[in-house]
Amino acid sequence: MTISIHTDDFKTLVESSKKAGYRFVAPVDESGIRLFKPIDRADRMYLSEIQSRKSPKEYFLAETEIILNYKRKGKHGIDVTESSDEKIAPPTVVFGCRPCDAAGPDIIRSVMTWDYDDQFFLERKRKTVVIAIACVEADEACYCTSVKLAPDSDVGADILLIPSNEKTGAKQEYLVKVVTEKGQEFIDKTSGWRKGNPIPSKALDEVKKYLEPAFDYDRVKKWLDANFDHDFWKTATLACIACGTCTYVCPTCHCFDIVDEGSIDGGCRYKNWDSCMMQQFTMHASGHNPRPLKTNRFRQRIMHKFRYYNDMFDRILCSGCGRCQRHCPTDIALKGLLNRIDKIAREESETAGAVKK
Repeated sequence: MTISIHTDDFKTLVESSKKAGYRFVAPVDESGIRLFKPIDRADRMYLSEIQSRKSPKEYFLAETEIILNYKRKGKHGIDVTESSDEKIAPPTVVFGCRPCDAAGPDIIRSVMTWDYDDQFFLERKRKTVVIAIACVEADEACYCTSVKLAPDSDVGADILLIPSNEKTGAKQEYLVKVVTEKGQEFIDKTSGWRKGNPIPSKALDEVKKYLEPAFDYDRVKKWLDANFDHDFWKTATLACIACGTCTYVCPTCHCFDIVDEGSIDGGCRYKNWDSCMMQQFTMHASGHNPRPLKTNRFRQRIMHKFRYYNDMFDRILCSGCGRCQRHCPTDIALKGLLNRIDKIAREESETAGAVKK
């Protein structure tokens, strides 16, 4: 049976999701900024933006959270209370994210289950239903196809909605693609779904043509493997002010810090987002810093995303959402830097070929 849903049905969907025990998270407009927030009314959804300011990553990897509470017990004892599963991860549906955002948690799952299972992340992922919407519009910052995804990719999604209208957020009917059993279970528990077979918008094909790869990833990867000390790194990031914005808005950056806050009598152990672009990120207790310069840190970020992560997990640590460009105060874009690397790699290859001849 082919399933569809119309924008007129979103009210029913939100209400039935709440009755089924789900927290409903969707993009909203807060003072002109598009963010993912829990909602209880469908009219709060804002789906007209190509991309939100922040990704829904925080519903899988919280900005800050309590790992445990500790309290002195008598003269020599201590009581430790770990966060419960219920507090870590209430059943949630993330609705209206783009395929690049849906792919984010799926990509970082590899590192979250590498040498240790991060139960905070895994519990949220297990209890969260991701309903992504395929893109019928894109801008110059988008580059999902360059990192082997697509405007209608279903990677990381439980349900993918394919628009029938050529405009993002327009009143329309969506073709429903059920990707996982969890997605089907959510549909069975909620209302608003219809029997229907709407024709996907032709704009989806146009977006795919518009988003032809901006660089050859395999060639870029090969260049990164061989050019850790290339002169490129000395000039490529001169405009960077090391603010860390790119890491905080990124759906695949996952660095975090763990700190204790309290007194000798008790307190909390917190897990907080961190950023490899910050000077203190690699600062040792001795005062030594293996990445003292901004250039070192930016190189590490690019190498991590496009070389090291691929070496370890055979995945690219980037979904091509373009937020790093849209929100960088000095307009630095990974897409542009990787395009430059690709060009350098081609030129070096051509020069080497000419010398051999």
